[in-house]
Amino acid sequence: MDQLHQCGLPPGWRFRIGTHILFDASRRSLWHASCPDRQFSLELAHAAALEKLLQRPRTVLRWDQLVSPQWHAWGLTPDANGVAQAMHALRDVFLQLDPATAYLHGLPRLGYVLLADVRPEPDKGAGV
Repeated sequence: MDQLHQCGLPPGWRFRIGTHILFDASRRSLWHASCPDRQFSLELAHAAALEKLLQRPRTVLRWDQLVSPQWHAWGLTPDANGVAQAMHALRDVFLQLDPATAYLHGLPRLGYVLLADVRPEPDKGAGV
């Protein structure tokens, strides 16, 4: 089993974030629905933090709710600074994919919130 994929989606499923963005947790990739050939591969910690946000969209999550137990195994220190770096990297990817929409918002001393609706959907290319 993939060391990251914990969202409970069966193989061949992915997340739609808002209207235009797709996330495949098993491949750790984000892309705009209209441009599937331009995919961004996320680092393990960034993808893991995004999965936590996807599980609770529109909910403020503290930094300690966004780290995964695997951070130590990945050679990372699970702290507020590491999460801030992950959120910055995710914001940059979302901005490149859809500059007109804000997907992540940081609330100083409170946490981070995914501003978009999220729904799982089958990956038609995976034969589901």
